[in-house]
Amino acid sequence: MGIEVLFDSEKEEAVFVDNTVGVAFGPVFHSSVMREADEWAEGFLAWATGRSIELRLLTDRELSDRWMEYRGEMREKDRADYLDRRCKETGLGHF
Repeated sequence: MGIEVLFDSEKEEAVFVDNTVGVAFGPVFHSSVMREADEWAEGFLAWATGRSIELRLLTDRELSDRWMEYRGEMREKDRADYLDRRCKETGLGHF
């Protein structure tokens, strides 16, 4: 019993479902250039689980705050990954 990700490939959207009570909750995840919607949702769930955050117990505001925190961390990671790739491609070091 726990949280599952429900993904609609036609709409390219995903949501969390509490499979104990059968209720969807949290943000609607949308596909982007960097990740598919289900990747966003699964990544956020893994991130929260790794920090012992029980998403089902958070208020809407708390859940939104954690989502924005995760997005910020992913934005920094994506930026660093991009710079690493570009440096390898061009043979230049980090600036």
